[in-house]
Amino acid sequence: MIKDGLMPKTAIFLHETSSSIAKQTQQKWLHNKYPEYFFKSQAMVTENGKYYDRVTIRTAAYGQQLTVYFDITQCFQYPLSDLMCMFKKQQESDSK
Repeated sequence: MIKDGLMPKTAIFLHETSSSIAKQTQQKWLHNKYPEYFFKSQAMVTENGKYYDRVTIRTAAYGQQLTVYFDITQCFQYPLSDLMCMFKKQQESDSK
């Protein structure tokens, strides 16, 4: 399956766990794939338990509007597990 990002199942997977670094990676990817693109909008969406940034752009070369999906699920994995670990430690502390 080609990972072109044009739909959630072909989303560009981002390994970053930091949302600010993920955003920089998205911008670099878009710039490499669609030089001088014009940003139109961005929204976070969920589908099948995964998180995606849905970025709408207009290409400079042909003026075509495209929606590109980035899988940003990793950005939510570690903070959630850290929070769960803290919660568990708090529960253990409270039960003593």
